[in-house]
Amino acid sequence: MTNTSTKTDVHIQVTKEQYYNLLNLIHLGNWMVNALSDTIDEEQIAKYEALEQMLFSYARPFLQDSRFFSMNPFIVFSAKCEKVLQEMIMEYDNEVFWESLALSLAKRDVMNSVGPVVRMNDDHVASILKKESVYLDEFEKHGVSRLVIHHKA
Repeated sequence: MTNTSTKTDVHIQVTKEQYYNLLNLIHLGNWMVNALSDTIDEEQIAKYEALEQMLFSYARPFLQDSRFFSMNPFIVFSAKCEKVLQEMIMEYDNEVFWESLALSLAKRDVMNSVGPVVRMNDDHVASILKKESVYLDEFEKHGVSRLVIHHKA
């Protein structure tokens, strides 16, 4: 069986609200890619940005909606929408920080207690998850106020 088609176009039909949610996801995804710009090829970033702008261009009929703003020739989110998305990003960054810190400390503690291992087993993983939970509870209650770093001389 051979495929004689060289190009396939995808057509989707969405409601105005679904379109808006799709743009939110595209914008958040593009923000993440740009945040990682040191590790992602600039050509790929440009492709993502072009796709985002192409999808935003379909919002022109909705400019009277308070969600969009025209910066000719581009359509962008209004300041109000951008603020909501920035709040999501800040909340995400906060969660990632605490979870990453707790997991890193848990791994360190478990590896310090068991010593070097070639491969972690189920007991190691269970210990790490238990310790991570302890750190997450601590950070939720006290933030970093009780975190102390002892410098070795």
